[in-house]
Amino acid sequence: LLAANFDDYLAGKRELQLLFTPTAEQALSGYSGTRDHLILSIMDNVVNRLEVLTPQGGSWQRRPLGNPDAISTLSAGGIDEESNAY
Repeated sequence: LLAANFDDYLAGKRELQLLFTPTAEQALSGYSGTRDHLILSIMDNVVNRLEVLTPQGGSWQRRPLGNPDAISTLSAGGIDEESNAY
């Protein structure tokens, strides 16, 4: 999963940031955005977990969302691109 600054990209500046790379244990099963955050749904050894990514100072800060156990399914999604509600 890659990200770029929209205005910079349209102006020809093609700087991409790597937000997620799949591995043998992890796969990206989905993502959703809010005004200031990106929520990733990641399958990690067949257990679903969520991460919230927030752009900050030219990079992305990561934090877990929720506390999955081995027998759970988690989901979250932005409900309005103009707010941070999810």
